[in-house]
Amino acid sequence: MHRFALFLAFGGCLAAQVRNYTPAELPALERFEPSLIDKSVNACTDFFQYACGKWIAAHPIPADMASTSVDLPLFLYNQTILRNALEKAAADPKATGSERQIGDFWKSCMDESVAHALVQDRKSVV
Repeated sequence: MHRFALFLAFGGCLAAQVRNYTPAELPALERFEPSLIDKSVNACTDFFQYACGKWIAAHPIPADMASTSVDLPLFLYNQTILRNALEKAAADPKATGSERQIGDFWKSCMDESVAHALVQDRKSVV
């Protein structure tokens, strides 16, 4: 159970870096679609364009991301599920055991006012 807690806590650190998508905003999880192959390009000349050209044209890089790929929807989906689980654990005052530890860890990482105060205290010491 402790490994699970550690996994969720680590995942929460990653989730904190990703915009909080609501379930309605999450992109659909797609599967390979043969129609995305660009048959106008010779595969022997430029295989990447042949295999990925139509997909790239249909999936521009989101404004809040540095890149995109076929696994981006799955990444966003997983990060949202993790973030929701962490926020639920943090909001539950009756949580016990691992769930309480996860919630406490999440709250401690996300408490910006405490983090800001600690930084200010360090600056005054130096």
